Amino acid sequence: MAGQLNPTPTPNATDTALAGGTDIAEFGARTYGYRASSYLDLWQCAVARLDDHRQAVWTFSGVQSPSPHWATRAGVIPHVRWFDGAHVSYVAHLFAGRHADAAASFDVQECAGSQRQARHLTWAQLRAEAQALNPQAKSPSKFSATITSPRGTS
Repeated sequence: MAGQLNPTPTPNATDTALAGGTDIAEFGARTYGYRASSYLDLWQCAVARLDDHRQAVWTFSGVQSPSPHWATRAGVIPHVRWFDGAHVSYVAHLFAGRHADAAASFDVQECAGSQRQARHLTWAQLRAEAQALNPQAKSPSKFSATITSPRGTS
């Protein structure tokens, strides 16, 4: 074997700076005081301070819940419960801050020959389709479907 293989891929500095996770990691470092100088250091901090890291992701992402969570983590892996007590509406977060006329979904179907059929849905159209699935909902924030962590599952 000519060289050793490195099983842990490490992004270069530019990739790390542009990665969405870098902003969350920097927020966590400012908020919870953990420091890192490389991608691997950031990963190790997230593992070593798991509760702080998960809480940083929750806060940085602006997750909202009508009921507060009691702790970031309850139980132990593999039966851990994350943010126990919180009820998060995925639909409300999906639609939050979206411009009604912006494209939410875009697909292209290739047909025989050189023909293509393109279709896109705006956020307003997607919202209308989602509300049609749940007629009792007046707005995306009122959808009854919530993401919760059932007892005993991860």
